[in-house]
Amino acid sequence: IIIETKDGKEQKPVINIRSSISIDQISSTPALQNTFAQGRTIDGERVHRGPEFLEEFSWGPEISTLEYDGTDYQFDKNGRLVSEGFGNGTPANTYDPLEFFHSGLSTNLNASVNGGTEKLKYYFSGGYNNSQGVIPTNSFKRFNFNSNLNYDLSEKISLGLNALISSSKANRSQKGSNIDGVMLGLLRTTPTFDNTNGSSDPLNDTEAYTLEDGSQRSYRSGIYTNPYWTLNKNAHDDKVLRSILSLSINYEIVDNLNLLLSVGSDQYKDERTGGLGIQPFALNVARNGFAYERIIDYSS
Repeated sequence: IIIETKDGKEQKPVINIRSSISIDQISSTPALQNTFAQGRTIDGERVHRGPEFLEEFSWGPEISTLEYDGTDYQFDKNGRLVSEGFGNGTPANTYDPLEFFHSGLSTNLNASVNGGTEKLKYYFSGGYNNSQGVIPTNSFKRFNFNSNLNYDLSEKISLGLNALISSSKANRSQKGSNIDGVMLGLLRTTPTFDNTNGSSDPLNDTEAYTLEDGSQRSYRSGIYTNPYWTLNKNAHDDKVLRSILSLSINYEIVDNLNLLLSVGSDQYKDERTGGLGIQPFALNVARNGFAYERIIDYSS
């Protein structure tokens, strides 16, 4: 593997500064039905079955034929869904679970200076990246510094010093085909269940994802996770610090024939923390949570 770095030039210091800002959005979303309520066909009839039934299907009666009864109901502030004519006249709502995503914002700032004299040439650069993802709470920050110094001891002997330091920090969430991940619970949420529970700030409002007894509020009573529960209870963070240093001596034996002696070091430390929150299910088997801390040290 050959790593090429930028070199300084014999010139007065030249400073370059570059910055950019970008807005990130999800590129595409799957088509989700919003015609039928949570439930299934029983004895030839479409029957509505709410979260307390641990119902996995969303092929119940047409949403347009349902209304709320206005009673105190832990899964919906509007009450239970009942057939038209048996409630308070407030028609059933439909919700788009994909409104969970928001626009991400990425900023980048890079600066460099290079120059030198006949004998000493230098190049320094630094960069900072801050990315807020399309998933709330997901973020990535990185700072890097690079230096390259070259000094001619004589016409035939030169010294080189290269240094690269990088530091990053990330806040991540569960992903993949995983009942504790964001996407599985999000895409399976029935169109008649509001993951936000009517809150304008569901990320910080515990009533959006937690019931009074501390168990999870989700469309299937915790079997598939409410994405706001995942972000608050199942966090995963990491910090990485890496440094690469090298010192070289180059001796020109004859034209186009050089002897190069190089020594260096490569070190990094990767710290990862996270876990899963305890889920005291009211209607299902309770599940213990766990926490972890992993530290990976490497040097060569």
